[in-house]
Amino acid sequence: MLKKQISVLLFFSFLIFLDVSAQINTYSPYSRYGFGEMERQGIGFTRAMGGVGIGMRMENQINYLNPASYTTQDSSSFIFDFGLSGSMTNYKSSTNSFSIKNASFSHLAISFPVTRWMFVSGGVVPFSKVGYNVIQEGVNQPYIGTVDSYYEGSGGLNRMFLGTGIKWKNLSFGLNAYYLTGSLSYDKSYIFPFSDKYFSTKITDKYSVRNVYIGVGAQYVIKLNNNSSLVLGAIFDNKSALKGTHSNFIRNTYSGASQSAVDTVNFEENSETGIVLPNKLGLGASINLNRKLILAIDYTSQDWSEFKMPDNTGVMKKSSVVNIGLQFTPNDQALRGYLNHVNFRLGGYYSNTNLRLINQDIKDYGATIGLGLPFSHSRSMFHISYQVGQRGTLSNGLIKENYQNIYLSLTLYDIWFIKSKFD
Repeated sequence: MLKKQISVLLFFSFLIFLDVSAQINTYSPYSRYGFGEMERQGIGFTRAMGGVGIGMRMENQINYLNPASYTTQDSSSFIFDFGLSGSMTNYKSSTNSFSIKNASFSHLAISFPVTRWMFVSGGVVPFSKVGYNVIQEGVNQPYIGTVDSYYEGSGGLNRMFLGTGIKWKNLSFGLNAYYLTGSLSYDKSYIFPFSDKYFSTKITDKYSVRNVYIGVGAQYVIKLNNNSSLVLGAIFDNKSALKGTHSNFIRNTYSGASQSAVDTVNFEENSETGIVLPNKLGLGASINLNRKLILAIDYTSQDWSEFKMPDNTGVMKKSSVVNIGLQFTPNDQALRGYLNHVNFRLGGYYSNTNLRLINQDIKDYGATIGLGLPFSHSRSMFHISYQVGQRGTLSNGLIKENYQNIYLSLTLYDIWFIKSKFD
C-alpha cells in the first residue's frame, strides 16, 4: 500500500514542482547579483536545526548535504521525502517598507540501497532565485540631465542530484553528481523623463544555464559508548565552468509618448556564458549523546570573487557560513508515550554572504525551531520548522530584509528489499 502512495506522491510532487518553480518567489533587490538569492539547502530535519548537515547521520532521513551520510540508511529500506515552504518578507529602506508573502517548492528526494555497503539517492532542489524591480529616480548626470534607471530581473536555477555512498568500517565516502539548470533574465532601462532630446536605452541580458559538476564528501564515526558517537564530516564541490547560452539585446527608444523602438544597438544571441561556479568547501561535526541529544556545527566557504556577470564587477566576494543545531528526543526506545518519540529541534546560522555593496558586507543571520512528528508504529515522519532572520542593512542607502519562513516536509520510510519466504 505504501509503495502505491509513494508513487502517487512522486507524480503529484513533480506537478507541484513544475507549477511552483515557475513563479517569482523573491522580490529582493539583492537577487540582482550573481545567480540571485541563493536558496537555503537541506531538507526536513536540517531546516529546523539551523541548516547543519555535513556531520549529520540519521538512519531514517535523507541528507544530501553530505553524500557520505547515505550509508547510514538501513540496507532494506526505501525513503521518500517531499517538502514545501512559505515565506513572509518585509523589505525596508530608509524611507519606505513593504511586505511580500510567497509559497514555493522546497525539495523532492528518494534514497535506497544497492548493496549492503552501497546506497543511492537522488532528487531536485531549488538553487537560486531572481526577482526584483528597482527604480532609481532623479539622478543628475553631467551634460545630460536627469536620468531615471529601472532594474528588473526574473528567473532561477534548480539543482538535480544523483549520489551514492559507500562504507568501510567507521569511514564513509560519498559522491553527488549535480545538474544545474534554469534561466535568468536581467533588464536595465535608462530614461530621460524631462527631455525629448535623448533616446532611452534598454539592455536585456538572458542566461540559459545547464551544467554537471561533482561534489564529494566523507564522514568518520567515533564510538564513545554503546549509545553515543562523534561524527566528523567534510565536503568539497569542484569548480566548474557553466555551460549554456547568453543573449544580449540593447535597443534605443524615443522618450516621447509613443516609446516605439527605433534602433537596435546590439543583438547577440546564444553565445557562451563564460560563468564559473567556484569551489565550495565545508567542515562539520556532530555528537549524539545516549540517543537523546544531538549537537552539530558546520562551516562552509565559497570564493565568488571571480564570478563574472553584468553589474557584478567588484560586488562578489568570498562567502562563509556557520550553522549550529541541536535535536532532543526524550526516549526513542520507549514502548508508550507519543511525546517520547518526538524530535524537538533548534538551531541558528550566521552568513557573511557573497555580496559587498557600497562598502558594506551583506550579512544574513537567523534562528530556527521545529518538530519531527513520527507516524504511529512507523519510522515515517512529518517535519515542521519555523525560521526567522535578517539580511542586509539600512546603512549607505541599502535595504534591510526581515523574513519568516515555514517549512513542511514529509518523510516516508518503508522496507522494500526483503525477499519473500515460503514454508
